[in-house]
Amino acid sequence: MKRCDRKRRLYLLRISYNREKRRCRKLRPPGGPPTGYYQIHAPRSVGVADLENRRALLLFLQNLREHAVKLPAHILIDFSGTEQMYADGALLLTAELSRLLHIGSLDLTLRCLPSHDTRVSQVLKQIGVYELLRYRGKIEPKLEDVIHWCVAQGTGALGERSDDILGRYHGVIPEKLSAGLYTGITEAMTNTRHHAYLSPRADGLGKLSRGQEWWMFSQERLGRLHVVFCDLGIGIPNSLPQTKPRLWKEIVRLGRSDDGATIAEAVKESRTRTGNPYQGKGLGQLVSVVEETEGGFIQIHSNHGCYTYRKGRPTIVNYRESILGTLISWSLPIKR
Repeated sequence: MKRCDRKRRLYLLRISYNREKRRCRKLRPPGGPPTGYYQIHAPRSVGVADLENRRALLLFLQNLREHAVKLPAHILIDFSGTEQMYADGALLLTAELSRLLHIGSLDLTLRCLPSHDTRVSQVLKQIGVYELLRYRGKIEPKLEDVIHWCVAQGTGALGERSDDILGRYHGVIPEKLSAGLYTGITEAMTNTRHHAYLSPRADGLGKLSRGQEWWMFSQERLGRLHVVFCDLGIGIPNSLPQTKPRLWKEIVRLGRSDDGATIAEAVKESRTRTGNPYQGKGLGQLVSVVEETEGGFIQIHSNHGCYTYRKGRPTIVNYRESILGTLISWSLPIKR
């Protein structure tokens, strides 16, 4: 009787061991993605300001969207080769993943392999990407340039959300600077409701998305405040003809209808609307805050264009690839 019990126990142990081995092999196979998963390699550097990084990130996101609509879709994102994460690219990546996972009509499963780089892996944990992709590895953000990043997400503009974002910096940001940022951030949120999602996004998923969403990162470290704001709408160059047709006709008449110049004209118009060059609404308010703060800069990406204001000088760049949305990042020196 004892011999039978022992054989039975060994048999059950062997079955349990083989099942666990197959499960682990399916989740993390040594030679490729799990069975039934399409593997996509994330770019080495995740950012949008540098031409090469931008192109690699946008091609990766396009590949991700194209395979997300192939039902059923099982995608494994491989971060093992990712070595750098910039705030603007990281926010765009977070927004795209969040949008895909919240489209209810997609039968989509997203998983990931972690980065081999310690800093990158801690960033992905801190900003919530690992949580979105259900990665259960034990990673605790500890690095000083990682742990201060704060993440916010919402729909439309709510004053209390602006308070949550800027409230942690009370006593750190000068009152005048805080008021300007509060107005600018609230206007950016409002624009997502009234302007950014006027029509479907040109990525093949526009009709499926619930829209009107925005995402934001913020960090105060080493005497500087960094904020990055993103929406996945139609972009300033596409919304301007619908929201400000008179201004758009003037832009076309002057032959400055490329995306970069359109962003610049939108900033200029929002700053001069009140008649005071140091005030404005939305983008104009944020540029004014940067202008009044020595050492600050702001960069606005929208579709193919990019507008940068630094040291009193605006610059305009146009890219071949579009980010299919708007991404605003600004950095300001502050004193405690």
